Amino acid sequence: MKAAMIIAGLLLFAGGARANEGFGELTVEQVDQAIQSKSADIFDNNGQDDWKEAHLPTAKWVKFNAVKESDLPKDKARELVFYCHDTH
Repeated sequence: MKAAMIIAGLLLFAGGARANEGFGELTVEQVDQAIQSKSADIFDNNGQDDWKEAHLPTAKWVKFNAVKESDLPKDKARELVFYCHDTH
């Protein structure tokens, strides 16, 4: 499944009090748990055509080098998961 391949580059950014932790990697299971519990917002940084073809459940497409504040949740404490299959 293509979605399984693109999970390889998952990154997590936690807002609010945890912002100092910065970026890190997540396992497939951790991302699945975040999706199931709705505890994080998921962002796909692949090309838009790739996103249209296949993406993780709830994933919003954003251009990797043009993420705007309006793309992000208003709740600054939400965990944000960005992923792509390239090494931008």
